[in-house]
Amino acid sequence: MSKDMIVIGEDWGGLPSSTQHLIKSLKHDRKVIWVNSIGLRKPRINLGDLCRAASKVLNSFSSFAPAVKCEKDSSFRVVSPITIPVPHSRFARLIAKHLLKIQILRVSRQLKLVDPLLWISLPTGVDLIGSLGEDRVLYYCCDDFSSLNGVDHGAVQKRENELCNLADRIVVSSIFLKDKFSRDVALRHKVHYLPHGVDYTLFSTGVDRSNNLPSQDKLVAGFYGSISEWLDTELIEYLAERLPHWNFVFIGRIETDVTNLRRYNNIQFLGEKAHETLPTYSQHWDVSLLPFKLNDQIAACNPLKLREYLAAGRPVVTTDFAAVHEYKHVVNIAGTKEEFLSILSSSSYSHASKDVFQFSVKHQSWQAKAIELNAWMVST
Repeated sequence: MSKDMIVIGEDWGGLPSSTQHLIKSLKHDRKVIWVNSIGLRKPRINLGDLCRAASKVLNSFSSFAPAVKCEKDSSFRVVSPITIPVPHSRFARLIAKHLLKIQILRVSRQLKLVDPLLWISLPTGVDLIGSLGEDRVLYYCCDDFSSLNGVDHGAVQKRENELCNLADRIVVSSIFLKDKFSRDVALRHKVHYLPHGVDYTLFSTGVDRSNNLPSQDKLVAGFYGSISEWLDTELIEYLAERLPHWNFVFIGRIETDVTNLRRYNNIQFLGEKAHETLPTYSQHWDVSLLPFKLNDQIAACNPLKLREYLAAGRPVVTTDFAAVHEYKHVVNIAGTKEEFLSILSSSSYSHASKDVFQFSVKHQSWQAKAIELNAWMVST
């Protein structure tokens, strides 16, 4: 049986998250309301945040009218809500809850949702439990929110503790998170581990090389995703200096200081690219990179791009963190910067074939993950 759903997630669109991938696979035979991000971050006064806040407010006025229809699908709606991000006082939480409840229930009545499942990907959605006519609650967790930069850790941790106690199911994307929640005996029976899937068809189907990639007179190592503080910029500098015959290409929004990296002629930043165009890069560079720092955030993560890299059929060289161990037979794991350099210098990254890389993730589609998840959603 397919249950209608109300999803409290990040903003719909852009580079798709695991929540968006799963909902895209689940929404075809049910009614779904997607509620855009209700906030996790500490408020800051800067131009970027002011612009984002203004955009949210302008978009949210439509939430009191019929919600936006997505993909011409009348059974899938997106609500951009007016709310208070991470309210602290009891009064502020009541106001935020009331605002959200009005906006979501309006759309729920339009769609005639019946006993929906309430899916929460952000702990700040906990206050809505019990107010939307849901018959069960699923907490889908892909991050260790206590280690995310820019998050109001104290408030969000309290919300997450409340959410875990109230949720019927806790679905996590990494072994780290499974172990974290399972340490609480009262929660252990609720916790389910669901590794990320991959859009295998998109990343494995052959496409032409992007014109934006550097010329083929040098080897190319590539990365796509947020260029943030979790990237090991010291490692990248170390490699670029010692491997002048390599080009290091980075695709994505720059969210950290890369001044030192820009000093190197063989390091290039190509900006953000549409998700569907990423195979025109990842299928044609020589090596895919995961040059992450080892910190609490990375220890808990399970990056979507790892499986996408493998589906593209190119070798992967990565720093050492928990999520890559599942694929240690097909990826190159470097414990030190010297090991990383040695792997790239010796061409040992090419120890397997394209077919081997692709086969390692061929049966891990998002559709398969959604079928597994749906079984948990409808079970008691």
